[in-house]
Amino acid sequence: MVISYLKISTKLYVSFMITTFILLLNGFINYSNIKTLTHKTEDILQTAPLIDAAMEMKLSVATDMQLVMELLASETPTEFDDDWLEHQSMVTRFDLFSDAILNGATSDEGIVFATKDAMLRKVVSQADSFHNNEFQPAIQSVYDESKSIFQLKSKRHQSMRAMEAAFDSIISQAEGLEAAIKIRIAKRISNGASAKSIIYKESTWADISMEIKTTIALTRIVIEEYAQDAEATNRAELVASYSTFISDFDHWIEALLNGAQTTEGKIAKITDEHLQQLVKQIDQSHDKSFQVAVDKFMDSHDALTLAISKRSVADHSADEIGTKMKTILGEIEDRAKEDMAVAGKDSVDAAASTIMTTIICIVLGGGIAIFLAIVIPPSITRPLGCEPKEMQEIAEKIARGDLTSNFDDINTGNARGVYAAMIEMNSKLQYLVGELVKSSGILASTATETATISEQTNVAIQEQAQQTELVATAVEQMSATINEVSKILHLQQNK
Repeated sequence: MVISYLKISTKLYVSFMITTFILLLNGFINYSNIKTLTHKTEDILQTAPLIDAAMEMKLSVATDMQLVMELLASETPTEFDDDWLEHQSMVTRFDLFSDAILNGATSDEGIVFATKDAMLRKVVSQADSFHNNEFQPAIQSVYDESKSIFQLKSKRHQSMRAMEAAFDSIISQAEGLEAAIKIRIAKRISNGASAKSIIYKESTWADISMEIKTTIALTRIVIEEYAQDAEATNRAELVASYSTFISDFDHWIEALLNGAQTTEGKIAKITDEHLQQLVKQIDQSHDKSFQVAVDKFMDSHDALTLAISKRSVADHSADEIGTKMKTILGEIEDRAKEDMAVAGKDSVDAAASTIMTTIICIVLGGGIAIFLAIVIPPSITRPLGCEPKEMQEIAEKIARGDLTSNFDDINTGNARGVYAAMIEMNSKLQYLVGELVKSSGILASTATETATISEQTNVAIQEQAQQTELVATAVEQMSATINEVSKILHLQQNK
């Protein structure tokens, strides 16, 4: 097997590298999945405010549509102005959240992140354009017409009050005329005037003064009916009746001032200057005050009716545009919810992927770890033959010179690798030490014999030394004798 030929360091290095690779791979994949999950979670957190913003836009439009009805129902300028200010705040709120979706912003609802969805941006831009170019102008039109209606109502009310004042003045003047005529009749009677002359003269004046009051009263009734005819269904007929009553009134005045044949009979001309002055005052009040006020009232009422009609059209248009606006805003809300659903699904998928990857890495890493645990230790211990601890103890004993280690027969028979070599080394060392012991014994015996021989040799040497000394002494003596002989010979020669 290839593994058995590898170095222990290589085996350990490879096993550690494989384990490290699995850990790093698992960490990298989990990091990638967690990062994806984080991004998707951020997408969800950023999409949720978009839904709220879309709902706020929708709410502002719904409130605006409600304000249109309140504008229509406003009874006072204060209520009207308050409703319009609230409308403007709704426009500002709509713009705030539409801009927030497109560009991001901080509102009272929190932080709104700019959407990255191109389709959502397109829909919001369309909604903003529709709101600015269609919805707001429609409400502005309702506002303008309503404001005009308030002004026209004020003018109509003023003209109505002027007409009523003129009416009351004419009635009062007509009653004054009646009272003056009665005074004249009383004077004529007291002056002895005949009843016939009074009947054909003063009585006709009194009758016409009554007709004047009746005509002006009928005229007022027509005007009131005219004011109540908001849809102008009987407008022409009422105008015709009004014109008739005006003509009748002028006819009565003309009859009093100039005399005339009327439906009430022949009317004598008023010859009394005071009475003539009273009639002229009535005529002037009628022409300069009453008819002018009525004309203004009818004009303002006609304009009011037209403005109400225009406002009704504008209101209907605003309702239709508001409905379209709601539909567009519904698309914004739906798109934002769809983005959030997609982000949620991606987040769930990323979480599931993380879990699956973790399980795979655990199983794979565990399997490889078990494989390495089964393969690597035997591949390390097999060349050693036993546990490193046991080998260390044997080596320490041998290092101390203790060769008495006992190896079981089974272990000895199954020993292999370094362990077998240690057993063989121990055995060889035991044999070598034994041989050394034997050789030491032999050497000790030889050394003893050598010592004995050396001692005997020493004795012989000492004896030889003594003999040598004796020889030396003899040689010295002989030398001395020779020297003496030499001297004697020398002396003899000299003689």
